[in-house]
Amino acid sequence: MDLSLLFDYDLWATRRWLSAIAGLRDLARAHEILEHMLMAQRSWLNRLGVEVPPQEGDVQLGVLFTTLSGLWKYVVEEGDLDGVVEYQNSEGTRFRNTVREIAMHVVNHGTYHRGQLRGLAESEGFEGFPDTDLIFFLREPIE
Repeated sequence: MDLSLLFDYDLWATRRWLSAIAGLRDLARAHEILEHMLMAQRSWLNRLGVEVPPQEGDVQLGVLFTTLSGLWKYVVEEGDLDGVVEYQNSEGTRFRNTVREIAMHVVNHGTYHRGQLRGLAESEGFEGFPDTDLIFFLREPIE
């Protein structure tokens, strides 16, 4: 599957959760999860040498996710997906992966953490959570 399409899906799914989290009681935990997703996307872009513009003032999460998604789409559409990136994790251990592997990880990471949001919603008895499986994105009507 086209990585650019996967980043469209990732943003679509995250936006659906951004619209739903107001119904959660533990809004602080939901924001922690979303902010972790943002931090991870930003960290991986930095490891790829992509400059992420600083955000001034109080910027909405949706704007931040849209900005980072645009940068990721640029990376996967214009970059060398088979290029190898050497980096260190937070513990200082060195690794080497291709841009393609890293991009796939970033999309998967978002899916994993949106699953955490669903678990949070279910534990609270909140039934208004969105279905964000990939197939639902692929079934969206063509505009």
